[in-house]
Amino acid sequence: MTEKILNEMLSDETKKENEKGKICYLNPRVIEGNKLNSTLSMNDIDEMAMDIIDTQLLQPIVVRKYKGKYYLIAGHRRTAAIKKIFAEGESYRFAGKTCSSEIPAILFDLPESIEPSSVEETEAWLSANAYRDDSKQERIVRVKEAEDCWNRRVVAGNKPKGKKVEYIAGKTGYGITTIKRYLKEEDEFEESSEINSVKLPETAVEKALKLIQKVNSDQISSEDALRLKQLKKDVNKLLKAIE
Repeated sequence: MTEKILNEMLSDETKKENEKGKICYLNPRVIEGNKLNSTLSMNDIDEMAMDIIDTQLLQPIVVRKYKGKYYLIAGHRRTAAIKKIFAEGESYRFAGKTCSSEIPAILFDLPESIEPSSVEETEAWLSANAYRDDSKQERIVRVKEAEDCWNRRVVAGNKPKGKKVEYIAGKTGYGITTIKRYLKEEDEFEESSEINSVKLPETAVEKALKLIQKVNSDQISSEDALRLKQLKKDVNKLLKAIE
């Protein structure tokens, strides 16, 4: 594939940002991870690194600057792949430029007054990663993050316009039906987990079994003996009722 064809594959936005000089080139050591990305898969990094070397990087990563550091908003897989490329002494190309120690990045315009993991940063993260072809679990994570942003805005008295599912759709790029299904599945999973975590009251049979175990191991106390006596009376009453 020729350099001309590869450059034509760059998105119009990337071309414009590159022409305007808005794409900066950062040393990987100054790029901090984002805990929002920790829930996402890091599969196929080796394959991605090979693809970048064989062709070129088609999209820069997206970062935000906060207190002198650069935090990833989008491109955690690409960053990992490029770090691997550099670790192996290789280089790659981006927009006609050979990169052997830096990663091209678009600086997301977020004021430094907005702290990491805030609603505003999470919304930026969702927007930058919208319409991705991720796994179902990763899509569910994005939907839940968007729902959390909605809830946090409501609590803060800054409820977004429209319905919750419409807000989530706008942030994730997913359809309304898909969002409703994911929210329902997650709610059912949480409900099931809560039910499974409930400790049910000890039944009479379980109490009896514990007493029998104590008798068999010669660990029965006088109090346990009284319980056995009462248990025997209860069993006799039950047998008479059955007859």
